[in-house]
Amino acid sequence: MSDVLFSTTAAAYAVACVLWLVYLRGGEAPAVARAPWALGIGVAAHLLRDGLRWGLEGVAPSAGIGPTLSTLALAIATAMLLLRRAGPRVDVIAGFALPVALGMLLASRVVHSGGTPSGATFVVHVLTNTLGVAAAIVACAVAIAYLLLERQVKAKRLGVLFRRLPSLDQLETLSARSVYVAIPALTVGIITGHVVAARSGRASGLPWQQLFAMSTWVVFVVLAVLRALGAWRGRRAMLGTLAGGAALLLTLAIYARRG
Repeated sequence: MSDVLFSTTAAAYAVACVLWLVYLRGGEAPAVARAPWALGIGVAAHLLRDGLRWGLEGVAPSAGIGPTLSTLALAIATAMLLLRRAGPRVDVIAGFALPVALGMLLASRVVHSGGTPSGATFVVHVLTNTLGVAAAIVACAVAIAYLLLERQVKAKRLGVLFRRLPSLDQLETLSARSVYVAIPALTVGIITGHVVAARSGRASGLPWQQLFAMSTWVVFVVLAVLRALGAWRGRRAMLGTLAGGAALLLTLAIYARRG
């Protein structure tokens, strides 16, 4: 049953992603109407699979890097599904975020999940980091859309992206809000991570992976401050967002490799 639900989830995410990307490249509008339905099926199957594994097998979202990656993929896909409420044409941004969610889902099946700490603090650490990374991935997806649209506007070639993506102002606002959600979540994640490390006897010397994660957090904080001060707007802010997102994905890859 778990394998069937996993395959259904992966297939649904892939179909939704392809429909949105084809639409952004000039595909017919009626076809893209099926994309939210495909994504909804994927989210439902994903939620059912992870819920059954938790209830029947005791595999909680914090039970290792594999389950955490699956939960993170679910969070990103759910955010994309809810993003439709943010305004017209916003849902097409899912085409840029779903490849990441699909990659994390597939990786969750193959990475080695070693032993993990237990306790409420560790659960909070995992879940807040999951929320923070998901929000950061949403911000990165918006940043990609912004940069592609900006290039068309500057070149004065207002093609299909201009007609099918939200305005630059809408994308700027949505990216900023996503970063503002990511920062407090990642802050709690880092603090609780330090508490877990201290309880494990590593308080005097944090692992370099955790130090790298803290450096990534600094990138987003600096970005938010510069944005609030008006020093970084538009293209600079989007490039900074992509840099922070890339650092987060690298951090995840490091932890996945270590299990």
